[in-house]
Amino acid sequence: IPFSEKASLNGQGSYDPDHAPNSVLSYAWSCLDLANGSACDAFYSSTNVVKTASILELPSSVLPSGASLSFTLTFTVVSNDATLTRTAARSGTVFVSSAPIPSVKITTAKTTIPLSGILRLTAEASPASNSTTLPGGLLYNWSYVGEWNRANGS
Repeated sequence: IPFSEKASLNGQGSYDPDHAPNSVLSYAWSCLDLANGSACDAFYSSTNVVKTASILELPSSVLPSGASLSFTLTFTVVSNDATLTRTAARSGTVFVSSAPIPSVKITTAKTTIPLSGILRLTAEASPASNSTTLPGGLLYNWSYVGEWNRANGS
């Protein structure tokens, strides 16, 4: 994510298919700074970041530029009579860019191309929302991912 934008991590899709309707659901977010292996909770502990909600909202002011952070959501279900507790955790990595990230749009005029045809793609790069210029040395690399069906040319 760009260093100047907020990040939202969403755990709302977490569920336990076996939980009773009145079960208590809880969420706990933790963070690990991958550069030094230490908990990164310190850089956002003094802010109003709620680490016990299904969505973790991180304002840009708490995201260190150039950081690689691993966030873990621990989801816990406690039965309504407190006789059963189940916990699951999932982690994901957030890379905080040290520079604005431009947006890129790739388009083509045709949706169907004959077997002997040529696929022409157009790429447009726009500056990041908080910038008026594209970064110098903008590089690109084209690659084809998919399967070519020679029978019908698609």
